[in-house]
Amino acid sequence: MQPTQPSLFGVLTINKPKNLTSHDVVARLRKVFNLKKVGHLGTLDPMATGILPVCIGNATRLIEYFPNEKAYQATFVLGYETTTLDAEGEILPQLTATTETLTALRQLTTEAINKHLATFVGEQQQRVPRFSAVHVRGKKLYHYAHQGIIIPEEELPIKPITIHSLSLTSWQPQAKHPTITIQVACSSGTYIRSLVRDIAAKLGTVATLTALERTHHGHFTLANTVALETLQTSETPTDWLQQPFDFLPFKRLLLPSTEAVALFLNGMPLTEEQLEISESPHNNQQFMVFTPTEEQFIGIAKWHNYRLRAEKVFHPA
Repeated sequence: MQPTQPSLFGVLTINKPKNLTSHDVVARLRKVFNLKKVGHLGTLDPMATGILPVCIGNATRLIEYFPNEKAYQATFVLGYETTTLDAEGEILPQLTATTETLTALRQLTTEAINKHLATFVGEQQQRVPRFSAVHVRGKKLYHYAHQGIIIPEEELPIKPITIHSLSLTSWQPQAKHPTITIQVACSSGTYIRSLVRDIAAKLGTVATLTALERTHHGHFTLANTVALETLQTSETPTDWLQQPFDFLPFKRLLLPSTEAVALFLNGMPLTEEQLEISESPHNNQQFMVFTPTEEQFIGIAKWHNYRLRAEKVFHPA
């Protein structure tokens, strides 16, 4: 076990393996670093793989600032639906296509599928799946599902989402069940299981998600990832820690003096003169704030009403 390192500050881009929850990953990393302050940026279902950014130490205080747009590669089969809309659920006999329907689905062309996919690009209203953490009647939906309580479809909440892009990457009409693979970039809060359900409905059938990989999360990519097993077996897991600054969407701002640093650390707003800048930033523009030599990150701040105002302060160790 690693010695306790309270001064750890960084982010890991985990390539989440299948069959682990996001909470499982966090729990294992707490053991790796012997540190409680570990938090992930966005939940992945157990069956999903791919990018799971995780903040370590005081970097957990930055979680709210990371961009949340995500991209996935998703594979789904046409012709049957499960209780969970994915491969982990039980097949619903009443939502299983006939042989005749499957034969008709095999005649779909890539052009026809792409035409249907194009209708999902842009702002959408999406009905959440029954197996989700969304609250209905004071409880999370998956609590009802586990108890066998079926919430009527019309009572499932509808939420606004945005599909930035959606494209077909593979069409296998002759598989046991016709199989589609798509690439989708979307806003935070999008349920890919629900998207698959809705795509299938456009095609006149039902579907089940069978594989899902998150390929982007904000500025995090698969190229940045490290396997959880690698960290668990490494003698120096801190070697994979990355500074969060490359993944945050803000400009760097170097304070010009130790006096300005002291004022900032005490929560005092700073004027243009104190910052020694000749032109005001945009109102509500946010910055990553550093000491004069850029050796020490000391906070997140926003320019508002002609003052730089601290939002999060990180006192030097």
